[in-house]
Amino acid sequence: TWNVDGLILFGMLDDDGNRVSTRYKKPIVCIDTYSLDGIKHFTNIGIDDEQGIYDMVSFIISKGHKRVAFLADYDNGVDHERFKGYRRALSDAGIEFHESDYLELRPKSDEIEESLAEICERAWRFTAIMCVSDLYAVTLMSALKDRGISVPEGISVAGFDDNLLGKFHRPALTTVHQDVKKKGVVAAETLFRKIRGEKTEEQITLPTHLVIRDSVTAPRMGA
Repeated sequence: TWNVDGLILFGMLDDDGNRVSTRYKKPIVCIDTYSLDGIKHFTNIGIDDEQGIYDMVSFIISKGHKRVAFLADYDNGVDHERFKGYRRALSDAGIEFHESDYLELRPKSDEIEESLAEICERAWRFTAIMCVSDLYAVTLMSALKDRGISVPEGISVAGFDDNLLGKFHRPALTTVHQDVKKKGVVAAETLFRKIRGEKTEEQITLPTHLVIRDSVTAPRMGA
């Protein structure tokens, strides 16, 4: 089952890479992997998640927001990198972070509705929420709307990914763009180089940019 010329692996965490590398000695390229210690012969294709979130949170703050929450599920991997960017943007703007500013969405089917209800109850404390993904941003906006909280008039919401969910939702989602297709192309090209015995980088980082749509505006008066 391991008789292939190379592997492309997605989203490995912790010691996943070490477990693979002990069994498989041929070329490996990773996508969105954040734990490459001890497996430097891998190449990881990713984006600067921390900087992407930093840029978006800085934009939100520039609109006048000072109470900005961060919504994610687990503080590891990509979520951890994006959380670091959020914290850095707050710090550079002189805004103190509090543990209550982290909103944890529990995405399992038997927990998501309860966690969304809890998040919406806390939403009034903030004027903007930075979501770790477009999926979570659209999920949150729908839950807020169901409870009579409008976006962006009542609260601003931003996401990350720039997928079709955010583009076609109304209001259209302000988000951080990443080129997912480019990740795949670069991963395949890099793997072919490895198979040919060419030297490759340990990390290839692709750029992000902001996509400004309708879900972020200046905070409501008196907020």
